Amino acid sequence: MNNIPYISGDTDEAAKERLRLFGLSERSAGDNDSFILETDQGRWQIRSLKDKNFGAVHIDFVSGKVAHRRIFGSPRNEAITRAVGFKKDAIPNILDLTAGLGQDAFVLASVGCRIHMIERCNIIAALLYDGLKRAEKDNEIGQWVRKRLSLSFEDSLNGLKELPFEPDVVYIDAMFPEKKKSALVRKEVQLLREIVGQDFDQDELLEVGRNIAKRRIVVKRPNSAEYLNNEKPNISIKSKNYRFDIYLLT
Repeated sequence: MNNIPYISGDTDEAAKERLRLFGLSERSAGDNDSFILETDQGRWQIRSLKDKNFGAVHIDFVSGKVAHRRIFGSPRNEAITRAVGFKKDAIPNILDLTAGLGQDAFVLASVGCRIHMIERCNIIAALLYDGLKRAEKDNEIGQWVRKRLSLSFEDSLNGLKELPFEPDVVYIDAMFPEKKKSALVRKEVQLLREIVGQDFDQDELLEVGRNIAKRRIVVKRPNSAEYLNNEKPNISIKSKNYRFDIYLLT
């Protein structure tokens, strides 16, 4: 597990329980630490200790880019929504094996899908948990966030704990190698690469999906990337920067 130092003024039992839940302990930052996990204005965030221009990263489902995408975008017409087989009369239950910062899961939940997220990095899982808990308290979206979004801190490849439902769809968005000549990516992706690294075992996730999904597996990849496990999908849906490879099971 990642051992980023955690510093907080919180001393209540709920904060301590969160630390235990994700295998974290409060300690001061050392000379070799690049990031710190801290609380700020009632939210958990990760801040760079080496790059002052990097700023801090937290998860916010209520405002910011994710909320703008939900309110002003057309989530029902997005490539990801079409890829999971969303229809007004057939709304799938989805298991997200690589939750990350939860942005794709939130978009799918906003159109009515029920999503259970799996995240194996304790630091990222802690941020995601914090974002969900704050969203659950929101007057506008809190009710459906509680009903549609759930989270487990575990490794998909080590055998999953009891799931809240039988998933129609398994969704996979593993970390892919960074291209040397690629343009600068947004800081959230930089953070994931720094802390999580590349998912070298990502090919194995396809078989995990086959053992669980009832209808299809959806794999998100850069448009230029090779197929997961070198297996050609039944269908691919492309967006500007990504494609969604669909493996039909029925």
